[in-house]
Amino acid sequence: MKKVICIGSATRDIFVYLKETKIIDNRQDITAKRLMAFELGAKEYASDFYEEVGGSAVNVGAGLVRAEVRTFVFSRVSKGEDGLWIAKKIGKFKIKKNYLQKTGGEKSETSVVIADEKNRNHVILRTGDSVDSFDLEKAIRRFREKVDWLFIASQKRSWQVK
Repeated sequence: MKKVICIGSATRDIFVYLKETKIIDNRQDITAKRLMAFELGAKEYASDFYEEVGGSAVNVGAGLVRAEVRTFVFSRVSKGEDGLWIAKKIGKFKIKKNYLQKTGGEKSETSVVIADEKNRNHVILRTGDSVDSFDLEKAIRRFREKVDWLFIASQKRSWQVK
């Protein structure tokens, strides 16, 4: 059986589906050409809402497990409720979480995905970073498996091993 290490984020993703949002044409700004808008102070009703585990390392790892590849996730979560929730969900995918680092003080990464069903687009609101404070050197020192591949998602800082 092939083995892969997935290095990247592990997040709690909250999906909110709206039937339709207001889209504003903003072509004069090359960095924000189309905007999703809400009336200030308004109450928007969602057609659906759910939570799922996500993040680059977890999403790729889940796909690899389905393809019968033994997968290890290298990421960080908090020691709090969100971190425990993420770790439990990762385990349900049968992704090996032995190298999932649990740290205190910093929150787990969370994303809220606001999806517009009519316009078939979304905006992601994100907090935390499960990659920034992951200690890659420590994980590599502890790792004792022989693997066939590495999947490395976008890294922020401290990505170079000395």
